[in-house]
Amino acid sequence: MARYSAEQQAAISTYFDNDATIFNSFEQAVMAELGNDLRRAETASQAQDFAELRTVVHTLKSVLLTLGLPGLSAQAAAIEAEAVAQRAVAWALWTALRDALVALRR
Repeated sequence: MARYSAEQQAAISTYFDNDATIFNSFEQAVMAELGNDLRRAETASQAQDFAELRTVVHTLKSVLLTLGLPGLSAQAAAIEAEAVAQRAVAWALWTALRDALVALRR
């Protein structure tokens, strides 16, 4: 499992019973869906729709943790909290997470 970070190795152990093949399949499915999530969140951002942003980042929070990306998961959790409180800072936080997710897709 040399190609995986320590966090990803922990995720493979915790969520995939040490089966990197299943992890890889999950990761591929997530990457295939990520474009849709990004579009939904961008549409929410343009409409200032806190509820839709919260829905998207709530899902991303769990998915990112499952992929062994706890830092990005924590960013999603922070956005979710700000979106629930309908604080404008959610949009700035979203921009930072969006940029990280776009870089992840490359």
